[in-house]
Amino acid sequence: MKKIFLTFFIIIIFISNFSFSQWVWQNPYNIPNNINVIKFINSNTGWCFCNYAKNYKTTNGGNNWVPYLFDSTYETSYAAVYKFDSLNTTIWLGTTAGILVKSTNSGINWSYKTIPNPNSITHIYFLNSNTGYVTAKYLLKTTNGGNNWVFSDSASYLYDIYSSYFINNNTGWEIAYKYVFIPPPTTDLYINRTTNAGNNWVNTFHFNNSNNFYTPPLNIIFKDSLNGLINFNNNVYQTTNSGVNWTNVYGIGNFEFINNNTGFVAGNNGFAKTTNFGFNWIAKNYYPDFNPNCINVIDTSNIFIGGNNGVLVKTSNSGFNWSLFQNSVSSKNIKNITAVDTLNLFCFAPDNVIIKTTNGGYNWSCLDTNLFAGNIIISSFFLNSNTWWFGTNNKKILKTSNSGTSWLVSNLNVNIKEIKIFDSGIGYAISDSCIFKTTNSGINWTNIYQIFGNRFLINFNFPNTITGYCIIREEYSTATYYKILNTIDGGSNWSYIYTYSNLPNFISFINENTGYSDGNEIHGFQGNFYTYHILYKTTNSGLNWNSVLNYTENIASNELYESIICTNNNCVYLVDKIGGFWASTNGGTTWQNTNLTNTRFNSITSFGKNIWVAGDYGKLLKCNNIIPSTIRNINSDVPKDYLLYQNFPNPFNLSTNIRYQITKNSFINLKVFDILGKEIQSMVNDKQKPGTYEVNFIGSNLASGIYYYSLFAD
Repeated sequence: MKKIFLTFFIIIIFISNFSFSQWVWQNPYNIPNNINVIKFINSNTGWCFCNYAKNYKTTNGGNNWVPYLFDSTYETSYAAVYKFDSLNTTIWLGTTAGILVKSTNSGINWSYKTIPNPNSITHIYFLNSNTGYVTAKYLLKTTNGGNNWVFSDSASYLYDIYSSYFINNNTGWEIAYKYVFIPPPTTDLYINRTTNAGNNWVNTFHFNNSNNFYTPPLNIIFKDSLNGLINFNNNVYQTTNSGVNWTNVYGIGNFEFINNNTGFVAGNNGFAKTTNFGFNWIAKNYYPDFNPNCINVIDTSNIFIGGNNGVLVKTSNSGFNWSLFQNSVSSKNIKNITAVDTLNLFCFAPDNVIIKTTNGGYNWSCLDTNLFAGNIIISSFFLNSNTWWFGTNNKKILKTSNSGTSWLVSNLNVNIKEIKIFDSGIGYAISDSCIFKTTNSGINWTNIYQIFGNRFLINFNFPNTITGYCIIREEYSTATYYKILNTIDGGSNWSYIYTYSNLPNFISFINENTGYSDGNEIHGFQGNFYTYHILYKTTNSGLNWNSVLNYTENIASNELYESIICTNNNCVYLVDKIGGFWASTNGGTTWQNTNLTNTRFNSITSFGKNIWVAGDYGKLLKCNNIIPSTIRNINSDVPKDYLLYQNFPNPFNLSTNIRYQITKNSFINLKVFDILGKEIQSMVNDKQKPGTYEVNFIGSNLASGIYYYSLFAD
């Protein structure tokens, strides 16, 4: 039999290194991490740079924020940001890992710049598009826009340089510090000045803090050759003689100026404004109970201040009034999230916390759970926006068909841990020892299977009304076994079909044949433990399982992958306990992992192309741009020959179309490979009739570069 093989190459160009750029935090509404630096390039577009490389971007003035990742291989806090041209929108970012990046188009694209002897970057300052300074323990200077850097202070081996400021090409100041760890620990601060472009430096002042261990200064600025300000230890100091003498002029730390006279300062003790470069300060209204880390002044009216736990406040009238952006419907650990359609979603958390949205997650509200009359909810299922079921600790199942106005109570003899109901009214529920079934939407329940002794039901899944799978744990004095229990007749008969070799947490099936389950292997050597987490897939109704994803964690933990959703178009998504989201669009052959937060995810749900994930501390995120590849039959006329077309558009950002034609009934396989020949995705793997076809290839989970696609036909 003749095999047809055709190949083209495609070029993929992305405007962002963040694979799933459409993730939006929905609860807490904005930023879930400590804000270290906040910078806006105009009234709408800005960034917050946070701990653990969790950075966020807004394009609507801070109303919504999306994660914005530069390089996930570094755990970095973007410690310094400077915008020197509001028209050219050139932005420099320095990180605590010594990484320096530059954008010349408002942060759409970034390029890495190499600095000598990289250390934690604490300050960036540019005089113009070519001449700039970076402090990273040393003072570094560039005169060609950051392409090359040289050391600008030969005395930096004596102390660490934290920040610098130049009023022209020749005259500038730097702040250096030296730690003394002999008790009591102290920090000595040095103000140095240069008048010959950094070739020589003279010490003009020395802060000898004999009884204090001060943190390094945060900022330095000069309006001319005489007048300057610095801030450290939550105080602002002023000089009027080129840095020879300094006077404490205000007891608040972080400041930012928009011109030679007007600036604002924010700190633990309040917020103030000066219009004469710090000679006088006017205290302003301030948002209460807020300890800021950073301030960004867009103009004399619009100011943002960021702090710990993602607290972000804004004023549009120079501080007379403030708006709090950070808001949370609930900070409870969300255990389950369910989308009944694109607009209506429900979340369940301990202590009877149920939150609901009717607009796709843009606004959430808490339901009145006092209606449950002392019953503590331990499980939930939402069929639609009106019909819900809850399992309680009082051995009851509660049902409402009118959004909670009235309730039907079913008394059972066990506590229900999971519930699933189909549109037909057939449903199932499990406890530790029993499987229940209903045929009338939960009005009545029948115990259809019960286990005794040392056996416990862990998890269950019904892909349809007659086919079901349960994980059972069997405990013995010498060993513990995990097995899959299966029914193919709606629960009338059950049989064991598989025994696990490691520890599973969940099981999920797309249909009666194809499903996924996890497993965990804990290993130890000389007191050091690590866990091998595995995701398995079956295509023969659970009789055999193959590993499709694995991850090694350097701690002893019997769980990583927390929740999974599968669709019939080969898309599989799951979340893990370390804030990660995993996606496969080819049935688990290849995966893309995105770390969204440093806290645990517990549940995932989807409807259409929208995906929501939920986790600890009320974390709720939504993504609406994960679209699987789709195949269309363009023309059923029989072509004269096999043909594979060039993809269009090419290059592309998120998706491109690949067209091909076949002359007779053939088994078609259309695959994408990287430049090294590694298979990235199988887009078509099926028998097809003669005709012309087009497949939409989604490349949003791939790095920028060149890829090849090949058509195989027998």
